[in-house]
Amino acid sequence: MVLQITPEGVVLGAKFLAYENFPAKVLSHLRHCPSTPRCEELGSRLNTLLLEGTGTDQHICPFIREVCEWGGKTGNRVRGTIQKGYNGVSITTHFTAASKALSVVRIDSPPDVLEGGLTRAIHEITEIYGLSTSYASKMLRFLRPDVAGVFDSVISGITGCDCNEINFARCSVDCTMVAHRLTAAGVVNPRTDSLLWRAGDVDQALFALCQGWSQGRRSESGTFDHHGRI
Repeated sequence: MVLQITPEGVVLGAKFLAYENFPAKVLSHLRHCPSTPRCEELGSRLNTLLLEGTGTDQHICPFIREVCEWGGKTGNRVRGTIQKGYNGVSITTHFTAASKALSVVRIDSPPDVLEGGLTRAIHEITEIYGLSTSYASKMLRFLRPDVAGVFDSVISGITGCDCNEINFARCSVDCTMVAHRLTAAGVVNPRTDSLLWRAGDVDQALFALCQGWSQGRRSESGTFDHHGRI
């Protein structure tokens, strides 16, 4: 277990987030990262194509670009590294394998089954040149937000867990457990307007907590500035 899950909420280092405060943190994250729904739409479409066997690098590359932009200031560097070692066949092969690895898991799958599928999936993505655990986890979070969260340097640092494939999988499993608790507690998810919570929603709230996000800064136009994930 990477997260400290209690009956009242989740503990991350010296920080605590009560279950009833998750919705506000999700909205704070969305204000700072407004392209989240767009990335989820792209990820859902791509996942369908990959499972059908019709997904190619022509579908994958726009998705990678959007997710890297969502990641903030480090995203351009990561995208540039991927482009330097670009191999369309390799990218398609590994994304397809990752999608298939996740196709056998659901949010209500047993923890060991979830962890196994997530570990296999992220191993495939980290085989792509330029993608380490942090950005590979971002790709999976948008392919399958129901079961995958992001495990980056921020979450790694505050939990004291190395940023590696195993801890990504374990943290994502923990996020699904928190999602179940939120649903059982009757907490409304502002992302779904229902009691349905996903691992990706939990991740959003926890990241906002780590960053101290309470509300987004507004630009002169009255809209929220896009700060990005990092």
